[in-house]
Amino acid sequence: MEEHPTEAFTNTSADKCWETILDRLNAEIERCKSLGEQELPPLEVLQSINGHKMFGFLKPSIIQAIEAQDPNHQCVEYWHHKELSSESSGSGNDASKCSNGSSNSLGDVKTKLFGFNLIKQEQEDNIEGHFHSFEEMKSLLQGFLKKASPAELSAMLKLFSSNSQVTQWRAAFVALIEEIQKGCR
Repeated sequence: MEEHPTEAFTNTSADKCWETILDRLNAEIERCKSLGEQELPPLEVLQSINGHKMFGFLKPSIIQAIEAQDPNHQCVEYWHHKELSSESSGSGNDASKCSNGSSNSLGDVKTKLFGFNLIKQEQEDNIEGHFHSFEEMKSLLQGFLKKASPAELSAMLKLFSSNSQVTQWRAAFVALIEEIQKGCR
C-alpha cells in the first residue's frame, strides 16, 4: 500500500474504517497473487490484526480523550456497549471491550431522537417537575417542524434519511446536534 500514499480511509466509526482497510488490503493481496507474486501474507493473518490496538485507540489516555468529547453521553451506542462490557467483565476500564463504540444513532425512534435518549430525558424532566410523555414530546416536535420552511424540512429529510456516510453529512448532523444543545441551555 506504500505505492498509494494518497489513498485515504474514512468512515463513521473506527470499526467500519478498519473493515475498509482490511477489504482494501485483501483486494491488494489478491491482485498481487494474480500477478504471480509468491511472498505474500495469507489473508487469515490480516484478520488477526487488532486495528484499534495498532493505531493506539485502546490506550487509556486516548479512550479518556475520546470520552471527554461526549460528557453528556450523547453517543448512546458507545456508552451502552461500554456499560454492558463493564457489567460482563466486572471492570469499567477494560479498553479492549470498548472498541465497538460507535457514533450517534437514530436506530430506535421510539426511544432515541437526534441521538438523545428520550426515555432518559423524560426521567430527568420528571425529576425536575417538567414531565413530558412521548406523545407530548411528539406534539412539541410537530409544532417545531411546522415552523420550518420547505427548504429546511428538505434538508432535514436529506440528512436523516441519507444512507451515505459522507463526511459532510456527518458534519451537518453534528452541527445540528450542537445547535439543539445550545437551545436547551
